[in-house]
Formats: sequence, structure tokens, C-alpha cells
Amino acid sequence: MPSRAERSGVLWCYSLSPSMRTVAQSIQMLRIMRWIFLGAICFYAIAAERFAGAAERRPDILYFVLAFISADLVFLVFFFKQKKIVPALDALKANGMDQAAIRQLQVGYFVSFAMALAICLYGLVLRFLGFSLLLDSPFYIVSFALIVYLQPKLPK
Repeated sequence: MPSRAERSGVLWCYSLSPSMRTVAQSIQMLRIMRWIFLGAICFYAIAAERFAGAAERRPDILYFVLAFISADLVFLVFFFKQKKIVPALDALKANGMDQAAIRQLQVGYFVSFAMALAICLYGLVLRFLGFSLLLDSPFYIVSFALIVYLQPKLPK
């Protein structure tokens, strides 16, 4: 007899333990997480513009330090994709039920999404410190573009 979670439709895959997830269920979960992260970026950008004070500051050392850290995070996201996500996809091509590869894929995407969101949060911090939207919008745009680029897909 199927459980209540299994009968509920879309959310049934989240009731399974991580050791019982299939690749398709993991990709579905990652796609939902991706949309949540994209929504969070939009929310942070709108909230920062709405609730931050007047833009008074000009670029100083803090701005350039956070821009440099963000650039490093962009390279780290691409590096992490090559070191975690691509090998997991290759392993899943050979064996679609490899649970270690499924976990590596989930961790790879989640950490990459988190690093992209960190870039957005740097823009949020800059906005609340008094920088203009013109100066902190690249942080939001880059963060959004990274998560759009990191689209979870089934191994072929």
C-alpha cells in the first residue's frame, strides 16, 4: 500500500531517503532548488533597492575587495562544476543508480548555487552600505546568470 507521501504526487520523491533516490528524482529536486535560489536573488535585489538608504558612497577599497572575492567565486563555481558535477554526470551515464554519484551531483549543484547566492549577498551588503544600484547590480546579474547557467539536467 503506498504511503500518503507517495500518493501526493510531485512531493513523493522527497519522502524517500537519500539512499533510495533515483537520478530523475534528484534532478527534479535540484531544479526546484534552482528556482528557489533564482527567486531569492530577485527578492534580495528588490528588497535592497526598496529598503536601503540613499546611495551616497563612491567605489572604495571595500567595493573592490568584494568585487574581487565575487570574481574568485565565479571561477570557483566553474572549477567546482568541472571537479564535482561533470564527474558525477559521467558516472551516472555508466550506472544510473550509483548513489555516491547522485549524492556528489546534489552536493555539487547545491554548493555551486550557494556560491552564486553569496555573490548576490555581497551586492545586498554593498547596497545597504550606501552604494548605488549601478554599482551593486553587477553582483545580482552575475549571481542570476550563474544559476541560470547551472541548469541540472539528466545524464545522456
